[in-house]
Amino acid sequence: MTYCVGMLLDDGFVMTADTPVNTGVGNVGKFKKLHTWQKFGSSLFVPLMAGNLAVTKMVVNLLG
Repeated sequence: MTYCVGMLLDDGFVMTADTPVNTGVGNVGKFKKLHTWQKFGSSLFVPLMAGNLAVTKMVVNLLG
């Protein structure tokens, strides 16, 4: 199960996500589930990933 949280505060926006990934019985690894892309002086894109790890990696590679 993945936990992702975003909060809009008076001083800005905060986003966080957990990192554990289950890749098999008794095999738990870590993978970054929060990614950021930003062009200087432009909008910020912050996807929070959940679900199939292979699909997540493919999306990150396509966007990156």
